[in-house]
Amino acid sequence: MFQSFVTVCVTIFQSFVTFCVTIFESLVTFCVTMFQSFVTFCVTMFQSFVAFCVTMFQSFVAFCVTMFQSFATFCVTMFQSFVTCSLGIWKVGLVTIPNGVVNAAVSLAVGQLVKYTGRLPIFVTGMCC
Repeated sequence: MFQSFVTVCVTIFQSFVTFCVTIFESLVTFCVTMFQSFVTFCVTMFQSFVAFCVTMFQSFVAFCVTMFQSFATFCVTMFQSFVTCSLGIWKVGLVTIPNGVVNAAVSLAVGQLVKYTGRLPIFVTGMCC
């Protein structure tokens, strides 16, 4: 009878140990899977952040180039209009305003065109014209 009791206790202990090992293995597998998912998430977020920063930098550079070009064109046009305005000096503003509006509209159109063709063809076209 005592031997039977010991056998039952050993069997129960072995079952308990097997259960604990299985639970531990499952827990380790779950933790590894969660860590891999977290690392994948972090890498994806970092890649998205870098792509966003590059896009924002490109947009900022395009904005600065466009603003510089517009300002330079305005200054040159204003001085040319001031010197050669045949309507009189008091009409200089009326002459330069339509030029600035057209310049802004063309800048918006060219900005959209750059998305499809790239910058180099636009620069080459601008240099040739």
